[in-house]
Amino acid sequence: MCGRARITRPWREIHEAMSLIPTVPAQNLRENWNLCPTQDIIAVTSSDEGKRIGSLMHWGLIPSWSKEGKMTYPTFNARSDGYQVKASFKGAWKAGRRCLVVIDGYYEWRPSDKQPFSIAYVDRRPMAVAGLWETWRAKNGGETINSCTMLTIDASERMAPLHDRAPVFLHERDWPIWLGEKAADAAALVKTYPGDDIEWWPVGKGVGNRRSQGPQLAYPV
Repeated sequence: MCGRARITRPWREIHEAMSLIPTVPAQNLRENWNLCPTQDIIAVTSSDEGKRIGSLMHWGLIPSWSKEGKMTYPTFNARSDGYQVKASFKGAWKAGRRCLVVIDGYYEWRPSDKQPFSIAYVDRRPMAVAGLWETWRAKNGGETINSCTMLTIDASERMAPLHDRAPVFLHERDWPIWLGEKAADAAALVKTYPGDDIEWWPVGKGVGNRRSQGPQLAYPV
């Protein structure tokens, strides 16, 4: 699973790394070393013309049928064995509303001793997680909320000692398929990531406080 993440790099770096269209204005993006569900997270979608758009979305998918624009159960992760059939996610999947959720890294708590760890690519490039997105609109024509979820799957043998679940990370070569820019079986990309280029290290327990911020949260201890 993934319930805490971070995004700390400038928007211009994300713009370049994800090949976003140049007409998209810079997002009001602030460093967030302790990004929690229900906060805004970066999601990349693709237009009908195949142009990539980056935007901030509510982390926790809100299906269009939600009565009040919120959910009574967690939807920030969608399990690989249920995203095509569960009511919260199947509408987005069938409609092809797929996105890349962009983070710099995330945190996980080892079940055996609740020790928190920071996880990131060894070379610190952005992590692109397979995601689904949805738009919820108030019946009175007022509020509109764009939201998203990350797909998760069984962790690789290498990462399993840390946690039995992990996000569905996508290689850059597979981004066009997931975003619908290239015709192929997107579902085939929902698989366990080997994790050979991922590293993790123990961090302080301050990250467990949703209000905590700052680079010290990712310092090794």
